[in-house]
Amino acid sequence: MRFAMSPDLRYPWKEFLGELDSLLDEPIELHCIGGFAIVAAYGIKRSTNDLDYFTLVPCNRSPDLEKLAGESSPLSNKYKIHVHHAGVATVMETDRGRMSDVQLDVYLRSCNLVGVTPEQVIQPLDGTADVSIQMVVSIVRPALAATS
Repeated sequence: MRFAMSPDLRYPWKEFLGELDSLLDEPIELHCIGGFAIVAAYGIKRSTNDLDYFTLVPCNRSPDLEKLAGESSPLSNKYKIHVHHAGVATVMETDRGRMSDVQLDVYLRSCNLVGVTPEQVIQPLDGTADVSIQMVVSIVRPALAATS
């Protein structure tokens, strides 16, 4: 499955990711979560100023990515958005086959974004369904209110 990016987030995300891609000297893959992933997956009208990721492949590139596109980086200062390693997030690690490519309308040569599937969004984060349901409701309710 491929996600279509919400039209409302094309700018500045399209330009930010395109410029980040041009700065990379080897391919990377970001496993995305959080607001950016939800907007990209479902087109919900919700703004976010960061791209949260829980895994970077290859993992040894994390310091380089932070320098290029993390908070207070030149790209972050230019576009007022940044990437963020969500190291505190409780995410069930799954095989890459259960994740989905995030489809953007910009060609990215070296930067591949993948997001969790709808099933992973609602699966228990810490073993209790209540936590996941509360998380989904907290994201979806404001988005639905904003569109009506």
